[in-house]
Amino acid sequence: MEELVVVPKEAEDQVLQVRSDDTSEDICKQINRFREQREKKKRQKFLRVVTWGWGMLLLGMVGYCSDLCIFYTVETYRSHFEIFSRVFSAINISIMNTGYIIFSTVPLDILDLDSIVASDSEYSWVRYLILVVGLFLSLVTSLVPPHVVLINVALCLSGLYQDNEKSYFWNRFTFKVAAWYIIYICCLAIICTYMCLVSADVIQMTSGIVEVMSTWSCYPVGNRFLYMWLTGAIYFWAGSAVFIAYWTYQRNLYFSSQYEKGAGPTLLVYIAIYGWNTIFGLGLLFGGPWLIGIAVKDGTSRYDCTGFGLSCLALSAGLLTPPAIVAIVSRKRLFNFMTRRFENDVSTLEQDGSFIAGLLDKVEIKVGQAWWIHRATENAGYPQDDHNRFWIKGTVVEVDKNRFAVALQGERHVKKRNAVGDQRAELDSRQDPWKWVEMGLVLDPGELLSEAKNKLRLVEYKTIMEAKLFFNGSVRDQNQESVNHYARPRYPGEEIDFFISHSWHDDAEQKTEKLRQFAESFYEKHNRFPTFWLDKCCIDQNNIGSGLKVLPINIMACKQMLVLCGETYSRRLWCIWELCTLFLFTHEEGVLSRICVLPVQKNQDTLVMERLQEFHISIARCYDPNEEAKLLKVIDAVGLDKFHEQVHKLARAFLQGKR
Repeated sequence: MEELVVVPKEAEDQVLQVRSDDTSEDICKQINRFREQREKKKRQKFLRVVTWGWGMLLLGMVGYCSDLCIFYTVETYRSHFEIFSRVFSAINISIMNTGYIIFSTVPLDILDLDSIVASDSEYSWVRYLILVVGLFLSLVTSLVPPHVVLINVALCLSGLYQDNEKSYFWNRFTFKVAAWYIIYICCLAIICTYMCLVSADVIQMTSGIVEVMSTWSCYPVGNRFLYMWLTGAIYFWAGSAVFIAYWTYQRNLYFSSQYEKGAGPTLLVYIAIYGWNTIFGLGLLFGGPWLIGIAVKDGTSRYDCTGFGLSCLALSAGLLTPPAIVAIVSRKRLFNFMTRRFENDVSTLEQDGSFIAGLLDKVEIKVGQAWWIHRATENAGYPQDDHNRFWIKGTVVEVDKNRFAVALQGERHVKKRNAVGDQRAELDSRQDPWKWVEMGLVLDPGELLSEAKNKLRLVEYKTIMEAKLFFNGSVRDQNQESVNHYARPRYPGEEIDFFISHSWHDDAEQKTEKLRQFAESFYEKHNRFPTFWLDKCCIDQNNIGSGLKVLPINIMACKQMLVLCGETYSRRLWCIWELCTLFLFTHEEGVLSRICVLPVQKNQDTLVMERLQEFHISIARCYDPNEEAKLLKVIDAVGLDKFHEQVHKLARAFLQGKR
């Protein structure tokens, strides 16, 4: 016997307001899990790059220092293989420079050198390689005074022990590497000071500490070199003092600001390396012409001043090349090179797009949640922007495997209890039957990607203009004839230049004019018109839902996004979803490089972007309220505050003239 229970209207209203917060949490967990896997893949790629860079740097240093020691200590080598030695030195300098640039292409915010060389890391062998090379350079290179050698040896041996706790900065491996470079900067000042004293006859080349420095006997000394060595000593001592003060300041600022400002351990290593290159390179750039000038003035000398001066200039060029590249390209741009390469990789873009596309399927349909049914005819009693004008609000009352039932709001509900105690809500038999809604086919990311690739199409610029596609109504306008025939498949190897993100509610004439200006500017640079993805003709009109589902994949398949930002753009949720697709996993700099914003409100470009700068998700709407609920739930799981900030940054970038 079944018991009839009438559900009060007040209880029904409460049911309609039920939110499946566990669904949002589940989506958030899946996003975080995917982000962690993505970051792990990125780190592994970056670690290989850093390992190659450091390996080439160490190889070049060993080769150059070994050749230098042999050249100054073996007379036969110096006499018969001078040209070979200089060519070999040039090769090693090139290898060092390549290593510098390679490991400088990795962003510091996600890479910690201490973690790379930690004992439990698969790259811990890099630490021991650096220590071995450091010991080799300290013991073999006779350019360094013996007491400095002892300091370097002790420093290298202490590198066998490391403590990565931030409170024990001095035990970090990165500090010891940085200190090694700083000590060698001081060595340059010590060498110039000794040579100055020898040139002034204060000490003899064969006395005291200089006696054991076999390579020093090859340096030019004498009264005519006194001012050169004196100037060099002043320069290197001053440079060492300024550099150590700057390095210490950055280090102290980092810890005093709770790791928000200054330079962290990894960046301090880069500062030490590039500081050593810059100070040493500028010193040689100054000393090389001086030696050549002395040779030209004296005519003859027991020293090969011309050759020595040219060697100084060549080494100076090699040392200054990496810092010059950083200065020209900018540190931020150079260090994010690998990030841009990773995020622009086709496989990365496809994986990101397919994962984001699948998020909408993660929003579960549950009994008690609101669901809207499209009206056969619009209800003119509601405002144009009110969902009730085109939709009837209802409640999900039963969910099957492939479909679910919706009871329309305002109908009288009853509950029937069957013999086994199961309950489900039903309409009274005197009312119309439930509205059954078929669930869409849920595909995994791989299937979504395959479907999107098969259906991906583009439209030529000339076709958009000739067919006046912006004037033919929106993608959902069922009164317009299909325009799918204007789009075509991609040719093998062809890429789509721009994904057009726009609102169909904005002025068509203004959008067309902005697109014309943009395309003509593109033609002047590339000698061809761009290709576009436009929803109206690139989405199958017979299966719009499926086309919208794979929208993120289509976005990622295009080189860039062209935003035609009109008055209503920030109020259309699908437009905001397109921006969210790019913002979700892409680095901020990468997002700005992939988006081109064109305000389309006549004579009010700044006003449009100021509105976007004040954007809030609460003002964005969809035509379909069910899609609106899904999109809002996913965007909420992504993080509303972060998303708002990213949209505001995009608007500010345009207002500042960066886009």
